[in-house]
Amino acid sequence: MELESCGQVNWGYITDSELNELSNYIRNERYQQVIWIPSLGGRTTQQLEDSGVKNTMRYFNYVFCQPNYYQKDTMMDGSEYTYEKFVEILNWVHNASQNSYIELEADSKVLSDSNKVLRDCKYVDAQKDSKVGDIWPQRAYYFDIEKEVIDRVRYTCPEW
Repeated sequence: MELESCGQVNWGYITDSELNELSNYIRNERYQQVIWIPSLGGRTTQQLEDSGVKNTMRYFNYVFCQPNYYQKDTMMDGSEYTYEKFVEILNWVHNASQNSYIELEADSKVLSDSNKVLRDCKYVDAQKDSKVGDIWPQRAYYFDIEKEVIDRVRYTCPEW
């Protein structure tokens, strides 16, 4: 099962009723929060609309969408994943649900590729240029296993 999939219900990885039952159990019987970090995979805003991710967000306390801007230069439709498209994706995430935020992503490539760390810095700029208008108050972070990745990104982009 691919639980990072933004269309996990639409694409049949889990049924709507199974996800509802699981969410209710975790929230109401175990008194825990349910967090989902779906990979948007370079999808355009229209592809995200068609994916069913918005409908699935209701089962979670927090949804930290992975915009995959750091990893991908090309959108799923074959077009270039530009900064402007990244801002559009963040606007989509902002409008998708009251519980939707982003995951900021970095891995060991930032240690040897200055373009990658600069692309990471765009996560801060894009939030400010989007409807969010500032840094989201809730964020998830994906870092590689090397602690130097954290230091490199934070040194280059202090607000990250």
